[in-house]
Amino acid sequence: MLLVSVPVQLYAVCSKTVPFLDPYHWEGVMFFCLVVELVLMPTAFVVNQSLQWLGQISFSIYLIHSPLIAIFFPLFKYLQQSNINPSSAYLTAFGLTLLCVIPLAVLTHKIVEKPANRLGRRFAK
Repeated sequence: MLLVSVPVQLYAVCSKTVPFLDPYHWEGVMFFCLVVELVLMPTAFVVNQSLQWLGQISFSIYLIHSPLIAIFFPLFKYLQQSNINPSSAYLTAFGLTLLCVIPLAVLTHKIVEKPANRLGRRFAK
């Protein structure tokens, strides 16, 4: 039931038909339902080895994606102003960003994050 309620809540928030509370607060309720559902009954579509691997490098992804988007901004602006479908422009920008962010995040995770974590554990002992 929690998982089924998530798209209903998303529709209510996006269509601004939430009768009480600010829609901003319903996003928290929506993600709470999603997380509790996935903890109680993991769904292979969301809980799988690929996404767990992305979770391991997620901090590196977080650190790298903003500077990379800033570097690619002129290209993204060009895509946005071109005559292609806005959805295609978005998917192209998203795909290009992923193609660059993931390998850089893997390198950063192996070269910086893992050694820093080991050093921190040694220091904590």
